[in-house]
Amino acid sequence: MPMKFQLDETSDLSIISTGHLPPAERVQALVDAAYERYKSNNEGRNAQHYPALARVPGHFFGLCIVATDGSFYSAGDTLVPFTIMSVSKPFVAVIVYVGLRGFKKSARELES
Repeated sequence: MPMKFQLDETSDLSIISTGHLPPAERVQALVDAAYERYKSNNEGRNAQHYPALARVPGHFFGLCIVATDGSFYSAGDTLVPFTIMSVSKPFVAVIVYVGLRGFKKSARELES
């Protein structure tokens, strides 16, 4: 299922992060809608050159959002453990960067 992103300036969804999520019911509804929309997409396959990924059955699919206040929104196979491999690298890089530079200094530097 090809995905197309089209900017709709009349939409109530902002594409710019404000640092705050919509109300909990709205976030869960969006997660549920995304899950329903894409759960039947069986295009692609797991990387076979990484044994940890090759072992994961390809039919698993789940979405999860965790807000900065600890609120948790999920749909699908979110309790199935599997490796996230390189997807974790940007998050680890930010954690290390903030740890070395401090939060306030990092925020100023990353915003500029």
